[in-house]
Amino acid sequence: MNAGSKALVIGATGFIGGAVAECLKQAGYEVWGLCRSASALEKLEQGGLQSLEGEVEQLAVQAKSLSTFDVVVYAASLVGEGAFETECRAIKVILQALALRRGALVYTSGALVYGDTGRQPVSETASTDNVHSLVAGREVLEREALAGLRHGIKVSVIRPSWVYGNGGYLLGFLRSARRKGYVDIFGDGKNMWSLVHVADLAELYLKCIETSGGAGIVNASAGQNVSYGEIMSLIASIADVPIRQTEKSDGYYRLGLFADALTINQVISSNYARTKLGWQPRCPDLEKQLRLYQSL
Repeated sequence: MNAGSKALVIGATGFIGGAVAECLKQAGYEVWGLCRSASALEKLEQGGLQSLEGEVEQLAVQAKSLSTFDVVVYAASLVGEGAFETECRAIKVILQALALRRGALVYTSGALVYGDTGRQPVSETASTDNVHSLVAGREVLEREALAGLRHGIKVSVIRPSWVYGNGGYLLGFLRSARRKGYVDIFGDGKNMWSLVHVADLAELYLKCIETSGGAGIVNASAGQNVSYGEIMSLIASIADVPIRQTEKSDGYYRLGLFADALTINQVISSNYARTKLGWQPRCPDLEKQLRLYQSL
């Protein structure tokens, strides 16, 4: 794809989607966002983006409009009953639209499809047989998206590690700590996480879009591997609140599968993105980023 191409970002008002939309805009793309509310429309306009009215649940209604785009980035995050089926339908509609002009699709997945990776970094060839229950079915959605490769669509599936920056879970943990007056660490906190800054991640989306033929499955980690306990201790220090060590079972009782996801190893390698796609993450300092955005 070239600068000037028309790109639709589904999830453009979100954390990752917003960063991707801005990155594409800066690279010269004509960027649109899918929106279904007045507040979303206002946010898109403030960011200098054009809008396509609609929602993921009814994407087939916009099939004709979708066929005018050269690029579609899927960065939405649906939850609740029927979310899997909705995403399956949406991916099929997108692929049908892009097939007419051999466009590009970038689908946002995540490292949780690997389940607990252990402490050694895993590559894109690692099995997804142990996908974490929090994202059960995500590996099927990946296959749905990758099926587009057989029809000449330039498909990339990005599996980000834990993402930080102006938004996301880590900043949410910090704001929660300031509100509650303490930080929970579920389990012993020794499990390891790979990290990636949202701006670096957005650059990887651009690399994938501009890769001839699509990039396939791509891990997104900047190579920073830090323990869950260290991250939460840093958050406690910045918020100036105590740490509350909590049993994993109590965390599961309170937060369900999300608490369990916090306590597993998520260590991934992005050697493919670096060597084959030329991705060079800048890795902004985590502590500086948290301190910068904590009051926003």
